[in-house]
Amino acid sequence: MNSKLRALVLTSIVLASILATAGIGAAQEHDTETSAATNATGNYVIEQGDQQYQVEPLESGETIEEFYDYRNHQTHPDDVERDYSSHGTPHLQADDTTILFLHEGPNGLSLVMVHDQLNGETEGGVADFEITGLPADSEWVVKNDDYDSDTNIDEFDRGDGWASASWIWREGRTGGGAIQGGLDDEFSLTIDPAYNDNARFSDEDEYDHPEDDFYDDGEIDSIHVLSGDADTPDRIPLDSLDEPITIRSGAPDSPSVAHDRTDDGVHATVADATEDDRIELQPTHGSGDSVTFDRLSVTGIEDETSFEIINGHPETPSPSPDGVDSASHLTVTSDDDGEYDTTVEFTVNKTWLDDNALEPEELTLYTEGDAGWNETATAVAGETDTTYQYSANVTTPAALTVAPSQEAGDDTPFVLYGLGGGLAAGVVLSLGWMLNAKRRST
Repeated sequence: MNSKLRALVLTSIVLASILATAGIGAAQEHDTETSAATNATGNYVIEQGDQQYQVEPLESGETIEEFYDYRNHQTHPDDVERDYSSHGTPHLQADDTTILFLHEGPNGLSLVMVHDQLNGETEGGVADFEITGLPADSEWVVKNDDYDSDTNIDEFDRGDGWASASWIWREGRTGGGAIQGGLDDEFSLTIDPAYNDNARFSDEDEYDHPEDDFYDDGEIDSIHVLSGDADTPDRIPLDSLDEPITIRSGAPDSPSVAHDRTDDGVHATVADATEDDRIELQPTHGSGDSVTFDRLSVTGIEDETSFEIINGHPETPSPSPDGVDSASHLTVTSDDDGEYDTTVEFTVNKTWLDDNALEPEELTLYTEGDAGWNETATAVAGETDTTYQYSANVTTPAALTVAPSQEAGDDTPFVLYGLGGGLAAGVVLSLGWMLNAKRRST
């Protein structure tokens, strides 16, 4: 290689490195901001139909398990009053009423629901909740009732982006539970309630309890949202037992997102957004077990817009190199022709990277284009003992795929998309062309 070509090669390598580093650095700076999207204001809103109220979590200094104080024969001995009910909230409970509130404790924010009144004038009841839009880290931490016995038929489920419960309880006792995890960041979740004749266990075919007189057709007739002081909170009655209830972080005048569960994923409806608002959508996990899509932060939405977030992607050949399958797929569509700037945050298990002999920086988020899959600038935004967190900026609607980055061969052009990526790739490809030309001339 002559001195002029060597100098040009070195210059090209340095320029490519600077441009690529600039692109990744800018993405990482942006990702640090978005990954820290905590609800710093501490504002929360509950909505049902035309009703909208700003609410405050009940702060007790206790964990939600301690505050709820659920007792059954497996958690408390015979000489302790238990009654398979919440013994920590009787001062909040009311006959034939569901209380719904947020609780702030040492382990973070929880969503709490308690049905009926312990030792009250009630004939029991039946209820179902389906909760959609939950962060990936959310789980049932209190289950009233959940114990091993032929007399317990309550069911609690946790699925991809949703959780559900079906309760039945006898006179003078409570049903309920608490969900925790992921709610200290921005969130918007929707509860679809069903009570009385609309509840699952009101159906004799579903109600298969060994005690014929366990449930005596008691009914819930109201839902109260609690806010403020943990001893004497404000009580807000909701208008309907049937309409969905949305609970979200943010101020009353901020955009609202309602989530509905679908057969393939989640349907999200955004209302009252302006073009500059950043909207947090809760995606499903994706199609792979080793990757979790955590959050979609979308800007550019105006008016009411709906999104379908679906596990899987169109029947397009995988962008993965030979021998390594794509880790996960997600498809985002909308009901209009708009294009939206979107930050995608996802988490990858370290074991998957190890099993495929990949370094963290070798993983990329792809979007599907007219000519195939396009790489985006993808940055490692965080790390735990078992996972890496990533962030990438894309334009949606789009099909998304997490897979190893392609390696451009000597004669194979491959354009990187994203901040700095296209320029860096162009320099590298030019360098490859020059080296090939040099080899052909010798």
